[in-house]
Amino acid sequence: ANCPSTTGGLLEVIGSSQNLIIQQYTAVGDGLLYTRHKAITSGNISGWGGVNGIITETNSNGTYVKYPDGTMICFGIVTLTPTAANVATTLYITLPAQATGEPAISLAARVPDPKTVSLSYGVPTGKGYQIIATRTDSANAYPISWIAFGRWK
Repeated sequence: ANCPSTTGGLLEVIGSSQNLIIQQYTAVGDGLLYTRHKAITSGNISGWGGVNGIITETNSNGTYVKYPDGTMICFGIVTLTPTAANVATTLYITLPAQATGEPAISLAARVPDPKTVSLSYGVPTGKGYQIIATRTDSANAYPISWIAFGRWK
């Protein structure tokens, strides 16, 4: 269940550096190599990164994908419940992984008639951003899909 591959393989602890323990898994069936790290101080364990070094993880704030060149994509869905029709409502989005600098953000309301919703956001930080939304037709809750493009290193 905690294996990066459906085939058997060899798991090695290949060393530690900068308060990290690094594990390497070599799949026997296809020879693919996977790595992950564990922070010694916090005990947090990263997801398995495949041979191309791409790491994908999901937590309570959404999903993130980290690429070896430093590019990071974060995405998720939140539910926003307006206080009333035609009243701006705010919600803070915490990114599932911290970005360096200011990520680019895109939002989409998932409602039957998108003309009834106005969406904007505050200046994003590496940790998250605030959504400001107004729904003209009702005060019913609705999901908002979001995606953030930035850098993790």
